[in-house]
Amino acid sequence: MTSIISRGGWGARPPRSRATCAWTGRTLWVHHSDGPAPSDSRASEIATVRGIQAFHQGPQRGWADIGYAFLVAPSGRVYEGRGVQVWAAHCPGHNDEPSVCLMGTYDATPPSEAAREAVWWLADHLGMTDLNGHRQGTATSCPGDATMRTLVDAPRPPKTSQEDPSPVLPHGASLRLHLRTLGEERAGKGGRAWAGWGECAGALRWIARHGLAPTTTAAISWRGDTWRGPRDVTNVAKNLTTRYL
Repeated sequence: MTSIISRGGWGARPPRSRATCAWTGRTLWVHHSDGPAPSDSRASEIATVRGIQAFHQGPQRGWADIGYAFLVAPSGRVYEGRGVQVWAAHCPGHNDEPSVCLMGTYDATPPSEAAREAVWWLADHLGMTDLNGHRQGTATSCPGDATMRTLVDAPRPPKTSQEDPSPVLPHGASLRLHLRTLGEERAGKGGRAWAGWGECAGALRWIARHGLAPTTTAAISWRGDTWRGPRDVTNVAKNLTTRYL
């Protein structure tokens, strides 16, 4: 079973700043690092990820953190970059969408089969249905002709028994939702609150379908981040419903 090596697992430096966002769309953006690919050892892969982060945070880029949400090694191992629903720096105009970087250069040589399978596993894990190459969003050769030919533009491979059958609910993350209408506020009532996926699922589906009135006081907390206001809460509800429910 594929799993994701966390930032702590590869020794990430702390970001200089961090902004969260509700991911839009159903597309995973694919990049390559345009550098040497690591060997299949975990130590070599970790050194590569750390090197990419150092380059992105260094004077040539000056970014707050590594640019991608996730990275994939030729071995098929997946590494957490900026992570889920964090504003990234992978493609202008699409930094509020998920991204993955293939470690290595794939202009002529295609990514390994394990890496290609890992990218599709990640897409499923995040609830994404399509792949786009970096070049489809801006003028660049990234993620390489071979990546476009064998992964982005290629037919999706059939799932294997080792793959997750559906997106994984983040059970370890707290989910809380609080709503109070203008009428409840005037009456001095505290409104309604839900906690956990079991309680929140119905309310999230309703909000995603119908939205919230501008007069509603709203807040949703997930994975340590909180969004407030009807517009932001509606967008997050749509995103969570599409991905997990």
